[in-house]
Amino acid sequence: MVPTAVRVLARFGRRWRGTGGAADVLHLAWPLMISNGFWTLQGLVDSLLLSGYDIDTVGAASASVMVFWTALQLPHSTALYATNFVAQYHGAERSRRVGRVVWQAIYVSLACGCAFLVLRPLVGWYVGLGHHAPPLQAMETTYLRILCFAALPLLIHAAVSAFFVGLGQTRTVVVVDLVSTVVNALGNWILIYGRFGFPEMGIAGCGWSTVIASWLAAVLGLGRMLSRRNRETFGTLAGWRPHLRVARRLVTFGVPGGLEWTLDSLAWALFVWLIGTLGAAELSATTIALNLNMIAYMPSLGLAQAAAVLVGQRLGEHRPDLAVRSVWTTFGLAWALMAMLGLSLVFFTDQYVALFRLTAERSNELSVTWSRVSQLLPTLLVFVAGYCLFDSMNMVFASALKGAGDVRFPTIVSVALSWSMLVLPTWISLRFDGAIFLAWSFASAYVIVLALTFAWRFRQGRWKGHQLIDWGAETAQYTAQMPTPARTAARSGTGSNRRVPDDTFGDDDGA
Repeated sequence: MVPTAVRVLARFGRRWRGTGGAADVLHLAWPLMISNGFWTLQGLVDSLLLSGYDIDTVGAASASVMVFWTALQLPHSTALYATNFVAQYHGAERSRRVGRVVWQAIYVSLACGCAFLVLRPLVGWYVGLGHHAPPLQAMETTYLRILCFAALPLLIHAAVSAFFVGLGQTRTVVVVDLVSTVVNALGNWILIYGRFGFPEMGIAGCGWSTVIASWLAAVLGLGRMLSRRNRETFGTLAGWRPHLRVARRLVTFGVPGGLEWTLDSLAWALFVWLIGTLGAAELSATTIALNLNMIAYMPSLGLAQAAAVLVGQRLGEHRPDLAVRSVWTTFGLAWALMAMLGLSLVFFTDQYVALFRLTAERSNELSVTWSRVSQLLPTLLVFVAGYCLFDSMNMVFASALKGAGDVRFPTIVSVALSWSMLVLPTWISLRFDGAIFLAWSFASAYVIVLALTFAWRFRQGRWKGHQLIDWGAETAQYTAQMPTPARTAARSGTGSNRRVPDDTFGDDDGA
């Protein structure tokens, strides 16, 4: 009995400490989990401070932010996709290529950020399409026009974050995001309410605070990226020149990867909108359930980002076996996190419902609506508890595929399943009794099928044959100088000559 227990503990220790083990994954992932939490915290602080100023500004700000992030998500995801290039270059010990690909992401960010400024005059026309009340339209237009100035720094911050995350230096991202979050909160308090001699700006002050905090994050990240050590090791200054071939390769992989997130978000937005046609209670219950799901979603997203980085680094090392182990370890951690949330939703339903009851019952007008919400919410939380386990599978395996460069398959599958299993079935279900539960059943089925499809694709192993960085010409030049046995080992990705030294080829034009 004792020897068996010792063997089990020893095996657990190897699983925990070894390459691709839990400790390896968490070392990279925990700062990303915290960093994602800061984004959620910023939105919460904005809502709380605006609600203390004028409750109507909260709705206007929420509607504007949804529009803004829907438009920003594709270029943001494209810039952030540079993470996977950086990870593969780093794993292949071709450090001098890192700076160049990050600069191409910055140039893409500059182009897209300027496009937001060009389209800024159309904001009033777009907001008018919603046919909201005139006072609400005025606030939405003001806030959205100001947010257009935040697009450029947010995209630059994404490109710079790709540099640090791809290298595994995720703690730098945490520090930058922490400073940005604090400045955003302080700026909100000063500009919304007019402190320290500043004029009282209301919702406009919240917008300008976001712009200031975003630029601070971008400048701090750029400054750190251009430090002397990074300039010498990763060519972060020498690689500033525009490089069409590298930029085209980044866009070729980054845009499909970003489309998968964008279209999935659009499908869920349509799902919520369709639920809203059933009534205020159904919409409120659905919104609360999805907000509770976000408690574990953002940390799990940090784990998924870590999976993409580890896949890139291991493939750069020509070690797909370690990539597989890293991904399955990440999935196990994400599954455990989601399982804890799911169990809490099932066993502490009353406590979760109570979090929202006090706020809702402040207004007598909400008493009837809340009675209906409190009836619906326990059942919806059971749906969330069930599908959130598969949601972790969805995030981890989709990120792993995209980290390897397999970007088109997740996009095609996401588009096909989101319309065939989420949007259209929800629209049809509105015609039946118990429509909200039927709609949530389709939503759960969509998440489960999507997750199983991505897991199947990962197990197939086709992603191991995808290439983000261009190996062909450089590997041929390098291996041509080797003796025949070493040349064969290098081409097959085995033996001690798997990597191509970064300084072997100088500053060539390879991607």
